[in-house]
Amino acid sequence: MASIDLEFLTREGRKILSWRAAPEVDGKGTVTSILVIARDITRQTEEERTRLKLAAAIDTADEGIALVEPDGTVSYVNAAFSRITGYEKTELAENKIDILSRESPDPSAMRSISEAVAGGAALSGRFVLRRKGGDEFKCDLRVSPVKNASGSVTSFVGLIRDVSREATLEEQLRESQRLEAVGTLSGGIAHDFNNLLAVILGNAELAADDMPQDSPTLRNLNQVLTAAIRGRDLVKQILAFSRKSAQHVKPFRLTPLIEETAKLLRSTLPTTIEIRFDPDAPEDTLVADPTQIQQVLLNLATNAGHAMVEGG
Repeated sequence: MASIDLEFLTREGRKILSWRAAPEVDGKGTVTSILVIARDITRQTEEERTRLKLAAAIDTADEGIALVEPDGTVSYVNAAFSRITGYEKTELAENKIDILSRESPDPSAMRSISEAVAGGAALSGRFVLRRKGGDEFKCDLRVSPVKNASGSVTSFVGLIRDVSREATLEEQLRESQRLEAVGTLSGGIAHDFNNLLAVILGNAELAADDMPQDSPTLRNLNQVLTAAIRGRDLVKQILAFSRKSAQHVKPFRLTPLIEETAKLLRSTLPTTIEIRFDPDAPEDTLVADPTQIQQVLLNLATNAGHAMVEGG
C-alpha cells in the first residue's frame, strides 16, 4: 500500500488529503484495479502544527515551565527550567519534583508548595531556592492544577522566573529612598543646629575680645571658636548633601589643615594616646573640599583611637 499527503486549494479553502492506494489482484496475481482512499486530515494536521509551534514556544520561553503528574513525577521541563534550577532534563525526568525541596534553604516554603499541590490548589509567590550547585536565588513561582472535563486534577503546571536581579534593584531603590529620607531629615536638623552654632560663635567671639592676649582663658575660647567653626562647616556639608548641591572644591595646603585637626583631636582623644605629626612633604597642595578632607582625617584618627584601648 502506498500513501501520500497532499495539499489542495478548494472552494472551501485549503485542504489536506491523505491518499492511500492499494492494488486489487485476481487469482493469477494480475492487477485488476486499484483501490484509492482519500481522507481529509486538514484539522488533524493543523492541530499537530499548532502543537509543534506551542511546544517550540514553551521550550524557548524565558520562564521555566514544568509539567508534573499528581504523584510528583516530572513529565516535562523546558530549557529555561533546567537553566534556572541547574538540573538537566534527564535528571528531573528521573526524579520527582521534591528533588528541588532537597536543595531549598527555606523548607517552610517548600512545605507550602507541597501542601498546595496535594490539595489541588493554585499557589503563587516569591521564594528563595537553591540551585543544584548550591547558589541561592530568588524566584517568582506559580503552580496551577490542570483539570479534565470532569474537574479532576490530571497534572500541575509550574512556572518559575529568576528575579534575583530585579530583587537586587528593588533593594537598591529602597536604600536610595531611605537615604533620601535621611538626607531630608538631616537637612532640617542641620538648619536648627546651625542656629545654635551661630549663638556659640557670637558669644565666644565677644568673650575673646574681652580677654587679655596672654590669658589661658583666651586660648580655651580660641579652641571653642575653632571647634564651632568646624561644626559650622560640617553643617554646611550636611546641608549640601541633603540639597544635592556642589561641594566647595578649591586648592589648599594640607599641612595647616592637619595641624588644626591634630589640635581638635588632642581635646577629644584620651591622654594615653600620643599624637605625632612630622610635616616633611615638599609639596602639600591639594584640590579638594577642605571640610571633607578634615572629616576623613578625624574619622581615621577617631577609629584608630578606639582601637588603642590601652594607649599608644
